[in-house]
Amino acid sequence: MPAAADALGVVRLGAAAMFPGALARALGGEGRWMPAVLFAVAAVSDFCDGVLARRGPGPTRHGAVLDNLADVAFVLAGTVAGATRGLVPWAVPVAIAVAFAAYAAASVRGRQAARSAPGHAAGVLNYALVGLLAGAAVLPGRAWAPLLGAGGWIVVGVNLAAVLSRLRLGPQGAPS
Repeated sequence: MPAAADALGVVRLGAAAMFPGALARALGGEGRWMPAVLFAVAAVSDFCDGVLARRGPGPTRHGAVLDNLADVAFVLAGTVAGATRGLVPWAVPVAIAVAFAAYAAASVRGRQAARSAPGHAAGVLNYALVGLLAGAAVLPGRAWAPLLGAGGWIVVGVNLAAVLSRLRLGPQGAPS
């Protein structure tokens, strides 16, 4: 089922392309539910593509690359859109980009530990923050500012912890 998994990655790329405009319109009072719908599409497609990829002959290298690119495209699109609107600090998309670059570099070098617990936690929190941005569009109010601010700084911290955990690893994931 790798083709179906790949199709879901492409769907997530489409959601990434649409999210910034949808968030801007929603914050302007038009189509408030669209960011939440796009978030749901991205989250469900991310979950399902992994399930589908592991069926049959198993995941492919190009499928794994597509999955990672779709994930980072979606969370960067969401957090850049949120930072542009002043909802999250600009440090958020910067930290996500740096963490993804560190992950990609470790993957290219063939380190067994390219995937890490802090990296996985960062990925989950990145998605959660975009979900909160979508929630702020659906139900506008003052309560979102401190939640998004604190959530943003938590995301920055966890992404930077993921980068540091990769820097501490030597060849083949061994501590240096």
